[in-house]
Amino acid sequence: MRLLKSKLSLLLFSVLHLYICTHSFAQQTPEAILKKTDSLLNNFNYDAPGTAVFAVKDGEVIINKAYGLANLEHKVPITPITAFDLASVSKWFTAFAVSLLIEKGDIKPEDDIRKYIPELPDYSDTITINHLLHHTSGLKNFITLLPIAGWSFDDRITFNQVLNLVYTQKELDFRPGSQYKYSNTGYLILAELVQKVTGVSFREWTTKNIFEPLEMENTQFVDNYSVIIPNRANSYYDNSSGMEFQVSPNNYAVPGPSSLYSTANDLIKWMKFIDHHPDTLNTVFDRIFTPGKLNDGTEISHGYSVLIRNFRNTKRISHQGYWFSFTSLLVYLPEYHLSIGVLNNYAIGNYKVAHEIASYYIPATSIINQVVKKIQWRRFCQKLWKIILALIKLIPLIMWQLCKKEKNYGCSKPVIIHY
Repeated sequence: MRLLKSKLSLLLFSVLHLYICTHSFAQQTPEAILKKTDSLLNNFNYDAPGTAVFAVKDGEVIINKAYGLANLEHKVPITPITAFDLASVSKWFTAFAVSLLIEKGDIKPEDDIRKYIPELPDYSDTITINHLLHHTSGLKNFITLLPIAGWSFDDRITFNQVLNLVYTQKELDFRPGSQYKYSNTGYLILAELVQKVTGVSFREWTTKNIFEPLEMENTQFVDNYSVIIPNRANSYYDNSSGMEFQVSPNNYAVPGPSSLYSTANDLIKWMKFIDHHPDTLNTVFDRIFTPGKLNDGTEISHGYSVLIRNFRNTKRISHQGYWFSFTSLLVYLPEYHLSIGVLNNYAIGNYKVAHEIASYYIPATSIINQVVKKIQWRRFCQKLWKIILALIKLIPLIMWQLCKKEKNYGCSKPVIIHY
């Protein structure tokens, strides 16, 4: 009887695991996903600032929805063609531009940046292009410098004004390559590098070499704060004066580290391109998605601008941005060919929304999932099925042996069925 119980327990455990194999990663229907997304974002008041959300899986758009208003004064709703200031997400595109120039052989990652921009002070320690890309240059962050220099963020702030402020800095925060410290200044200098090497403005070069080829017609770096941007969203904030919302003034035009405007529809094209780019660009993206290292060999969590971490035991590549109540986030999960974007014109966190959407496709990490992930699911399930079939064939024999042991002489030898 113990033998029978043991065999039956093993069979039950095997059937349970077979159920996990066939059901754990069952994808939900598009309708169910949209319903969950609506439920997730139903806290957005349609008479208030809001968000545009999209998700792309295996090259197919599974979510592309908008909630709330782009303009409160005129009650203009947010749509997939509403243009948002992406803030620091701009750096991802700047990194791509620099990686393209490296691929063409125009520059090298290990080049001294003063080879191209001699206006930078000589700090005795060499600052390389790699240092700028990985936020390890030691250059002082101009976001900190502006208030010290007497600027208000409500002022009109231009690329050249900030660049000249950086040129006056006589010291670094630390020796290049010795530390990681997020710096807008590095990406300001990288935008100037593109201008110096190509001979055209950063806005013109990125439009011609990135946005036009990808048909991102409503995407542009803004280098003039007074430019007209079609379908542009205003950004808003709560004010303690008693007014529910007020407009966040945005007179800032510093392309490179920021000042990229884009739409959900255009960013869908960008994320599709990342996931299915031509093989000729493999090394361009490998550079971007490879974590940098400090001088002592310590690996950091940033590639070229992007943050590289894990979500539910899979690689998550992302970049977020915040500026004057605009918040933005792009997330790429390469193992699942899944991309998610969240764009807001009101200062709220985006990772919670992106992770919730990602969880529709990526199971929560557990001991079973960690083990099974190390062995290919298909092979695991095939082997498990063979074991179950073998156990099923053993059950009649076990029952016959048990019957004989109980001296039941009415037992008949079973016929073994071969599957």
